[in-house]
Amino acid sequence: MSSERKVVGILDKGFPSSSLGESNLGLIHCLYEIFDDSQIYPINKKKMFCETGRVFIKGGYSEIYDKFKNTVFLCNCNELDPYNLNLGELNYSKSEYSKYSTTSNKVSHIQPTQVVEILNIELPDANLPNFSYAIKPSTKLVILLDEGFLYGPFEYDIKFADNIDYTLTLRTRTTPQKGLPPYFIAKTEYKDLKENIIKIDKDSHKREYLVNLDEFVEFNHEKIDYISDSQIINKIGFNILKNSDLGRILTKNNLLLINSAARKMRDYSDNKSRYKRLSENLKSAIDWEASRESVISNFLEKTNFGKNEIENYIKNNEVCFFKNLRKDKFKEIEDDISRRTQRIDSLKEEIKFLHEKKQTTTLGSDESIESSNLDN
Repeated sequence: MSSERKVVGILDKGFPSSSLGESNLGLIHCLYEIFDDSQIYPINKKKMFCETGRVFIKGGYSEIYDKFKNTVFLCNCNELDPYNLNLGELNYSKSEYSKYSTTSNKVSHIQPTQVVEILNIELPDANLPNFSYAIKPSTKLVILLDEGFLYGPFEYDIKFADNIDYTLTLRTRTTPQKGLPPYFIAKTEYKDLKENIIKIDKDSHKREYLVNLDEFVEFNHEKIDYISDSQIINKIGFNILKNSDLGRILTKNNLLLINSAARKMRDYSDNKSRYKRLSENLKSAIDWEASRESVISNFLEKTNFGKNEIENYIKNNEVCFFKNLRKDKFKEIEDDISRRTQRIDSLKEEIKFLHEKKQTTTLGSDESIESSNLDN
């Protein structure tokens, strides 16, 4: 038996149940081979591995499937002559015969930076870094391909939407990437890294992978600041507050004072573009305070989506909503009664005043007439 070989791959397919065991056998589609010097090359490029580019799973396919379904993983394998196995019951064509085999106890997770999947999608704005994608990425980190350029690396959050596509939300790496400052991504031409890229067809979808992430970053054409506005406010704005006498609460007054305090920060000269964006965001935040009530009211009252939001809120919070509504209505009625009562009291005082004035006027008139009669 030859020495062990180490490859990076993704599950290809399993074979139907047979006397060899239910869901026990299958194939791995190989992407790259890892050599003793830790260098990674596309399969069959540096040294011939197998013409089929596959590894035969001779035991534990279901375990591998449960753990690594649609995920790239590491596989240690040994040379095998498949003719020595009883494969007559399997739908296993001669063209699929692999020279190497493995079992479930010889597969493991790869390092996130070893292999990353390339997603063919336009680079989204850092303030709205989400998009729909037809397939779930098979690596923990991804790179985007947009008009001949690769951007990344990115971590991502994912959820299944509309039973059709996945929704991915990108974020820059939480673990510092060699050669990239925090919140920065690299931009590199696709054609410069074609030697490190491999393409496969998987479940009716085309997938692309890039190996050697450090090389991708090292040979970048440009470093792009991919920090969002909210991150600028949270990271830089609160850092200014923490290191000044302004306190740690973003009051309107503090927002006005942050710009002048920003120039005193030690990293100001190295991050002028970010501080400029911070200034613009703070101005927007101040302006927004004056207009947000109108914007929200117009959204809720004049758009179908806003009206649906109101209806859904009432439906899901009916008891609380109508309890508060009754409370507000009773308060409105009480206030109206109070106003009316005050108005009635005011009218009574006015009537009383007019009545007393009239009596005084009448009495004065009678006295004048009596005095005139006496004179005559």
